[in-house]
Amino acid sequence: MEFTGFAWKLVDIIFIINIFLVLIVVIFERRNPVATLSWILLLVFVPLLGFLMYIFLGQNLQRKKLFYLKEEEEHELLSLLAGQDVSLQKNSLHFSDPRIREYLDLVYLQMVSNYSLLTQDNKVEVFHEGEELFNRILSSLKKAQHYIHMEYFIIRNDSLGQHIMNILAEKARQGVEVKLLYDGMGSIRLSPRFFRKLHEAGGRSAAFFPPFLPYINVRINFRNHRKILIIDGDEAYVGGFNVGDEYIGVSSRFGHWRDIHLNIRGSAIDSLEMRFLLDWRFAARDPLSETDFYFPTRKPEGSSALQIVSSGPDMNYPAIKN
Repeated sequence: MEFTGFAWKLVDIIFIINIFLVLIVVIFERRNPVATLSWILLLVFVPLLGFLMYIFLGQNLQRKKLFYLKEEEEHELLSLLAGQDVSLQKNSLHFSDPRIREYLDLVYLQMVSNYSLLTQDNKVEVFHEGEELFNRILSSLKKAQHYIHMEYFIIRNDSLGQHIMNILAEKARQGVEVKLLYDGMGSIRLSPRFFRKLHEAGGRSAAFFPPFLPYINVRINFRNHRKILIIDGDEAYVGGFNVGDEYIGVSSRFGHWRDIHLNIRGSAIDSLEMRFLLDWRFAARDPLSETDFYFPTRKPEGSSALQIVSSGPDMNYPAIKN
């Protein structure tokens, strides 16, 4: 079957678009050479499929524009980091645990590249089992008096997810500030009905890059995998467990689930709170104003040293990967 004039024009358009995309990848995008070459080969030799894959997976050009306000706000941390920077260079920073000196290069790298403040007054509890972790989380949520800030990649509309949502709605009715942030792709199956109780009670929710059409999201590679829970500024949870029945071992499909999650008390909570507020500001379009309430003066809770290292689509440098 011969190509019609329209078909040839379509081929010409695709070819021109491919050339344009190749120029974008080579000139404008900040990628490592291997990734750049891979996209060029895909765009050149598999034009249509390469074009679609690039639209859904490859675009990176607007990252700085999309997150520039967050970058400006994160510079507020520089005043705190400057003091630690000088102390490290002068070798005058006191370490509660002498073993930290073995990792000074890594500590300094994350301070410079990730604005990661080193805190040494933390109490840390480690969880490996989902059932034990979520029993503790449910107990902490029920004790909340001032605010609950919750951020998860995956939230399921199952027994665990509904149980947590009921608690959040009840706390919101009691006057507790509840902000729930979820990823638009990881939690893509959640419907507006899932959040109705929370919203009617006065709580709020926001999605990180939600799909513009059901199950269609052109920001597939711009995802928020963070799992952060902060309660009253007194304790925080962070780690690898999402919210769903499979994470407490009651899903027949996944069986027993093992991961790592931390309960933190101490100054490291401030770094997690800042991370949540920045993500919330971006997703909910809320300005960062009157945030002193979330950063109270703290008393030492322990002697564990922690740096909170963030990595994601809002970062120019993949700190965790590298």
